[in-house]
Amino acid sequence: AAAAARAGSRAELLARERDGLNRVIASYETELANNRSSATNATAADASGVVAPARSPDDVRAEEATRSLRAAHARIVELESELASATATRAGERDDAAAAARAAHELRVEVEELRRAKEGAAREIAALEARVGRGEYDTTKNAAATKILHFKENPAAIANEAKAEKDLAVVRAECEALRETVARMVAEHEQQQQMHMAMVGASLTPGSENLMPPPLTPGMPPPLVPPPTHIMATPAPTTYNRALGTMQTPGPSVAEAEITVLKRRVAELEKREQRYMTVFKQKISTFREACYLIFGFKVDMGEDRGSGQPTFTLRSMFASRDDEAMVFRVNPPKVGATGNETGGTVELLPAPYTSTDEMRRMIDMYVGRWSSVPGFVANLTMELFNKQTAA
Repeated sequence: AAAAARAGSRAELLARERDGLNRVIASYETELANNRSSATNATAADASGVVAPARSPDDVRAEEATRSLRAAHARIVELESELASATATRAGERDDAAAAARAAHELRVEVEELRRAKEGAAREIAALEARVGRGEYDTTKNAAATKILHFKENPAAIANEAKAEKDLAVVRAECEALRETVARMVAEHEQQQQMHMAMVGASLTPGSENLMPPPLTPGMPPPLVPPPTHIMATPAPTTYNRALGTMQTPGPSVAEAEITVLKRRVAELEKREQRYMTVFKQKISTFREACYLIFGFKVDMGEDRGSGQPTFTLRSMFASRDDEAMVFRVNPPKVGATGNETGGTVELLPAPYTSTDEMRRMIDMYVGRWSSVPGFVANLTMELFNKQTAA
């Protein structure tokens, strides 16, 4: 299509040039006719006995016009041949474009047919898999004679069995840990009930007044009374399992269950961190592109080796070279002892681009005199834009 358009534009230019030459030839022919009439008059004067003057400038111009006319005719012939060739080329390219369009249409039709065939094959495969799942291997008359052959050592079956055994071991470990936790909780509950019943029984038996604290003396602290010996018990050392949310005694099965649960949580946290990092990179890229398109500067963040403060390198979209960059160091705000926060500052660091006379004048005016970095950046943007549009 593009080649056909170029051929058409060339044919149009050739036609315009041919028309212009035709107009020039017409003007030459008019002037030549006038010159011929003048020459006829001069011949008549010679016949009457008047001496003919020397050749006039009009005769010279007439000869030049005749030569130009011949050259123009030759040029017209060349242009007509070129125009015919361009027209034939354009027609051929138009035919090629039409053939390409037909081929593209045929390919689209073929792709659509293949897509429908693929969908039909997928539906057929799904139906066959469903039949195999139901045990319908053969629906013909020879269904009774159909035999199913299975591999003695099927890799897929071995892999599935290994995975099932691994999952079963994990579930068994978790189940065992839960059983131990439940048994421990039941034992603790029974122990608490026994302690409560022992205390109630001791309060009802003779001599239980010995278990009661002696009367308080005014001004004296209460005495320390040890608990009864049959009530004291040493509980088994227990720990709080954060994964399961229960108190339990460490053991091999419990440790395996905790490790399994913790591994799962670590995997979930890693996936969440990866998603956060992906979203963060996308947001940062979008923010940088927006700054470049809106404010006209590409911003790259770095760090000052001496002070450790963040630095920002600005490159204008109107800059003529890549080394035309400005480096700013940002000092973050500080919080004083009274809690008051002082505003941050921006410092323009020395660079080859900012050391030129023109840049120094702008820096002295906007940054030095008015202390306005945004004004300096805006004025620099307008200066670079004006230079680019003027060029």
